[in-house]
Amino acid sequence: MKFIFQHLMWFRTSIVKAIRYRKKDNVTETQKISNLVRDAAYNTYRILGHHSNFDTCFGNKNILFDKSWVLQAESCGIMIEINTIISQLVINSKCLVLDLGKFGKQFLEDGGGKILHNKKRLSTSINRYKRSGLDENDGLAKELSEEFEKQKIDFINKLREIDKEKLEKDTREQAKSPLWFSERKKRITSSKVGKICKMRPHTSCKKTVHELLYGELNYKIKSIEYGRMMETVAKQKFEEIFKIIIEPVGLCVDENDPYIAASPDGLIEDDSIIEIKCPFSAITEVNMLEAVKNGKVSFCQIDKEKCVTLKTNHDYYYQIQTQLHVTKRTKCYFFIFTDNWSYNIIISYDVNFWNTKIKLQLDKFYKECLLPELISPLFGKRLLVSDIRDPARILKEQYTRKK
Repeated sequence: MKFIFQHLMWFRTSIVKAIRYRKKDNVTETQKISNLVRDAAYNTYRILGHHSNFDTCFGNKNILFDKSWVLQAESCGIMIEINTIISQLVINSKCLVLDLGKFGKQFLEDGGGKILHNKKRLSTSINRYKRSGLDENDGLAKELSEEFEKQKIDFINKLREIDKEKLEKDTREQAKSPLWFSERKKRITSSKVGKICKMRPHTSCKKTVHELLYGELNYKIKSIEYGRMMETVAKQKFEEIFKIIIEPVGLCVDENDPYIAASPDGLIEDDSIIEIKCPFSAITEVNMLEAVKNGKVSFCQIDKEKCVTLKTNHDYYYQIQTQLHVTKRTKCYFFIFTDNWSYNIIISYDVNFWNTKIKLQLDKFYKECLLPELISPLFGKRLLVSDIRDPARILKEQYTRKK
């Protein structure tokens, strides 16, 4: 991939030529804008040697490579950086075609060779984006609705075309795999399902979308650091107790809804998964029962039979049900482990819970909240969470509550 990095200016050159070409094109202004949007959307893939269905775009041959490097670019993460810049161009295509204005000049000056440094550039220049208003060329332009909807469909179809088995195998190192991180960003993963499904109808999705796409996990938090440190020990202890081998697993993608994914802590035999939790708050407790009674394991409860169970309204339950659904398995070993004790809870797949509590909520959130920011990001322009879209249904609920 070093060769691609050395030729990043080719991406900038291609965009500049496309803008000049479309401005001179002898068609209506609306058609010029639409053509530039299409050019921008397909430009990166064409440069990297992927030609399928791109014959109507500006330029009919690849600029740089004689074979397709798309998969390699996606694997190393550079494709996400490039597409973020291209998406900003798409939503401002009107001012680029009709009049370059402030945004156009800035894009041409800062794009291309500086793509990899985009995040750093924005973060060190945050103050220049903090202004009271927007001029006519610098607004958060409304997307061409038909083209935008088509991009959403194309994005999901592209997720559907991915070799799911290969992706799972290639991401078995999970947090140590760049591919694992990049592919997770395109989807709703099981650990976030509970939060999404429990959002109220009037709750803005801006902060949740920002957390999913731009947030970073703070591994310095004691509870997170402890959990990561103890996971390997917990797996060994589980195998020792139950005489069962835990098989490694990577990112699993749902067969029917490719925008839903899960990464269990392991697979067991043909019908089970394992999810491990190492609660830092309970390390001084003598056993699981006492930990629950003392409120140190808040995600569990004691039922009428004096057995410890996982609360069905807790995020962990949503996480496990999603993992079971995506992996097509029927049982989860929910293993709670500390230095002093361990406890296992068997959780079965609940298809009714999936259909009534999860499925519809994930569909709406992904297609209306997350997907628009994936294909046409607004946050990166001014680094303001408030710029991220809320769908019409949420705005309507908010308006109703204010009356």
